[in-house]
Amino acid sequence: MNKNKLIFSITLLIASSTSNLAQNRPRLQPTPIQASPSSKLSSNRDSKHSILARSEFKDQATRQLIDTMYFDFNFNDNQKGNIEYDEYGNIIMYTHQKINSWNNSWEKDYRYIFIYNNAGEIQFEITLDWKNPSNSWDTVYRHEHSYNSNGMLTSSVVSNYSNSTGWTYESQILYEYDLENNLMVEIFQVYNQEWKNLLKDEYSYDNNRNISKKKNYVWLSQEEKWELRVIYEHKYSNDKIILLYEYHFFQDDTSWSNTKKTEYSYTLDNLILETKYKAHSDNSANRWYLFSKTENEYDNFNNLTQTISYLYEDLTWINSRMTSYAYDHSVNLDDIIFTTWEPSTYAVHSKPLGYSDYSWNNGNWNQTSSTSYYYIEQDISLYDNSDIKNNIDVTIFPNPTTDYILLTTNANLSNLIYFELFDIQGKNIIPKMILKSQQTLDLSNLGNGIYVYKLMSSDKTRQGKLIKE
Repeated sequence: MNKNKLIFSITLLIASSTSNLAQNRPRLQPTPIQASPSSKLSSNRDSKHSILARSEFKDQATRQLIDTMYFDFNFNDNQKGNIEYDEYGNIIMYTHQKINSWNNSWEKDYRYIFIYNNAGEIQFEITLDWKNPSNSWDTVYRHEHSYNSNGMLTSSVVSNYSNSTGWTYESQILYEYDLENNLMVEIFQVYNQEWKNLLKDEYSYDNNRNISKKKNYVWLSQEEKWELRVIYEHKYSNDKIILLYEYHFFQDDTSWSNTKKTEYSYTLDNLILETKYKAHSDNSANRWYLFSKTENEYDNFNNLTQTISYLYEDLTWINSRMTSYAYDHSVNLDDIIFTTWEPSTYAVHSKPLGYSDYSWNNGNWNQTSSTSYYYIEQDISLYDNSDIKNNIDVTIFPNPTTDYILLTTNANLSNLIYFELFDIQGKNIIPKMILKSQQTLDLSNLGNGIYVYKLMSSDKTRQGKLIKE
């Protein structure tokens, strides 16, 4: 895998799991870019979750990284996202802003903070909301990721935060793998005094590690068992997916029905050219009916330049939606680290500049939104993880304390530091980002006793004891 050709995308389990159940926001989840669509889940999971593999090189190079993404929805809802990176090219903060329609100025909206473990894997994703009355960030969600010894994600736990209850579990996804690191099982659970099953996916593979079958289950709480509801069956030719069948279980007559078929065709360069979607309306007649299709166009560099979706009505293809992509071919993609939350299911070989969306209306394409990427250049250090020292330069004074503590740091605050305070039962009672070289925390409402603090930055952790008298 080319370590520099990386893109962020949504991690899919079942219809945007974890945070998207709690809030309708994009998540920045690292995954390697692929030159063309593939159904090999394993290819998306063979790398670490950091942008650059820290265990391979000791070097420094200049890379281009996306600094700002501008979004324009229907040309009256302007939004933008600013991205900050650490010295290794890992994204550490994404800040979303929107236009205030009253004074036509940018105002903060929400923020994602990413904290990495010593292996360069994302350990925490923290979501903060901007509160205008207090002009401050409030912590609202936390995603905590765990990995096995092979660097494979084993669990993602979502918690929400309130001042009255502290951190409360909300949902989690559990992952199981075979000996070749193929994902075999994903289990989605919700928390209500205890973890409760909700949904499950099971995968099987052919001899080339392509997904051959995916099964969706729902948990029947009264019977306390899994019930199979949907089966996806994949067919390949030369390792390219050509057919995808979708079978549904209908409880009314307790029967299975082949309800949907997806057909893929390719260019001579093995890029998806056309995708046709068919519905199965009569099992006895075994007839398929077209209802939509998608066509892709590529430039001479094999970059996806246009995607058009059609609906099939009265034996005629009707334009529906279109997306066009723009690139800068003069820039070597090896010198770029770019981020987006779009799934990396299309070909990218040149520097992306953005894309525009259109809808078909009254015989014309009408633009509905546009997204533009703006880049910065940054020196990226590549080094092995033995250089990481488990230490964070933060002084906590006084300790013991009676009513407050002062957090002081001489560290570069572009490498964000996150502070948490726990009581003796392990309850997280104070989560706080350290955004200034000196920051005061009021502890006057806490009872006397022993507390445990934890400090986390992009690649370091530290914990210790705090005494309140």
